[in-house]
Amino acid sequence: MRMLPETAQSLESPAPIAADTASHPGRATRSLRPKILPILLVLIAGFPFVLNTLTFPLLKPLLALGVSFSIVSGINAVIYEVILTVAILAIVRYWERLPLRSIGLAWPNLIDIGLGLGLLVLMFLADDLTLRFILPLLTSPAAASQGVTAIDRPQVNLLEQMPTWLSLLIAIGAGISEELWARGYGIERLQAVTRSTFVAGAVMLGLDLLMHVPFWGFRYTVIIAPSQLLLLGMYLWQHRLAPGILAHTLMDAARPILISAMMLFATALPNPTATGWTYMQRGNYDVATIAFDAALKRNPKDTSALQGRADAYWYKGNYAQSVQDLTTVVKLEPTNERAWWNRANSYYAMHDYPRALADANKAVALAPDDGGTYSLRSDIEQAMGKPDEAANDRDKATSIEAPDSAKLQDAAALAANRGEYNEAIADVTRAISIDPHNRLLLLFREMVYAEDGQFLLAADDLKTFFASKPNDPLMLVLDSDLSYRQHDYGTAVALISRAISADRENSGFYARRATFYLKAGKSNLARADLRHVLQTTPKDAEDYNRQAWILATCPLDDIRNGARAIQLATQACKLYGWKNAQYLDTLAAAYAELGDFKTAISWEKKAIAALSPMNTKDREDMRERLGLYQAGHPYRDTDPES
Repeated sequence: MRMLPETAQSLESPAPIAADTASHPGRATRSLRPKILPILLVLIAGFPFVLNTLTFPLLKPLLALGVSFSIVSGINAVIYEVILTVAILAIVRYWERLPLRSIGLAWPNLIDIGLGLGLLVLMFLADDLTLRFILPLLTSPAAASQGVTAIDRPQVNLLEQMPTWLSLLIAIGAGISEELWARGYGIERLQAVTRSTFVAGAVMLGLDLLMHVPFWGFRYTVIIAPSQLLLLGMYLWQHRLAPGILAHTLMDAARPILISAMMLFATALPNPTATGWTYMQRGNYDVATIAFDAALKRNPKDTSALQGRADAYWYKGNYAQSVQDLTTVVKLEPTNERAWWNRANSYYAMHDYPRALADANKAVALAPDDGGTYSLRSDIEQAMGKPDEAANDRDKATSIEAPDSAKLQDAAALAANRGEYNEAIADVTRAISIDPHNRLLLLFREMVYAEDGQFLLAADDLKTFFASKPNDPLMLVLDSDLSYRQHDYGTAVALISRAISADRENSGFYARRATFYLKAGKSNLARADLRHVLQTTPKDAEDYNRQAWILATCPLDDIRNGARAIQLATQACKLYGWKNAQYLDTLAAAYAELGDFKTAISWEKKAIAALSPMNTKDREDMRERLGLYQAGHPYRDTDPES
């Protein structure tokens, strides 16, 4: 880290404030009279959203130039870290006129390095224990098996798309700036104010964890709490920042450093292409990509590696990069049916339907006996508004391949989206007969029955599915929805209230009950439930979106707050990289509530473009809202959450 000349001098000489500062530099603050204003400014500046509101708009032109959102976000993070670091150092030296030793900053020695590496090992062990024992308490066992990505998938996706050099810059910046803010400056100055090490440590630990919430969410902060405690303990023991900065930086940089090391290892493998496919089968797409990269460095025309890397990109959501690799494959091997099929699938995921259809036609021409090619073309044609062609291709696929339950369920979903409920019910019933152990098919058929108004049959499927656990909250919610659809609002309220008793932390249940209360004419009870939802601290993007939707569209005038709705909806959109159609739809409704219909129309169009091709119901609803905004009217929602 570069220092100003006078700063370097202050690191080399003992602080003049107290006699024991040479061994414990931070303890100098016990005898100083702290200035409150710089302390408050530093503590506030430590929260990224404070500076991001100023810096991110300046970087938006980069998005227009084609720079990816992940890179722009990463550059913004580095700028925040640099500004925070420089601000703290400047405040200490030129405002408080104190040596940098007063915040624990001194040149590292061998003991610092040893303590930092030992701390790093303890932090890795703490993370392992929290992932094993704490994460299962915060999410489902199936999700917990995926590690920390189970609770921060959108954020991890954003980081995965960053180049290694940018990830390393962020890690270095975070290690320095966060330790300066949360440990060195924060603890030493609060200790001087409160005269209590415990209070200073507890406050800064809480603020440090809270600082991570806007991006990562509350569950992630629970996961990292043990590591943060270790960093706090090290600083309170040594009152030197060097060990914590070293451990923190290496901890954050572990992933990009590991990827670089694996790249070197993969390059030395005798057959990196085969290694890549092995990791593809295991579902480890990061390692697979590294192996395929190594193979292509040896031979840029290795079509097997190109196809493997394209598959890995597709699974990671990097469809444009998948298309790029597959374009190389079809140039090298024009008769490679699988490459044409995969590129059609990538274009389809990008909503580029004309190119997807052209590639699907090529795949069909090359493999006319492959039912899968007709199935994909059917999906594309359905998305392009060609239901007859889609049905014809689906029939061809069925005639070529014996139907399995998954394909029948897909066919049922297409039929249900077209409003052909009888056909959908017939397909899913056949799927149940083929795979009677797949109980989720019962829930699917229940939803189709409910859409078709066959509530008794829907209730039968519901009872069969939940026969062993009739008081399951999900069972009660779905049952309440059936009552709501039949306008039996009293029963709907009673059922959802039982679900709330079983799971009081689910704010979505309260929002649903508020809708039932509104339909029953009990606006005061609805108002109480809505305020409960709005007072709940958001844990994830879905919570942000739910609150924003209520604030933007609630029919009760005293509940709506367009400005706050925009803030919450923007946060939800950021967490999902501005790709979630429902969250964009909410942002549009929030702007409409404020009367900014031009912006609302823009976001609503983006929401429609981001929808899944099969989601015709939501597309119709969003187009209806778009018409309202074009006519200068906001949207009011009176239906429960889907």
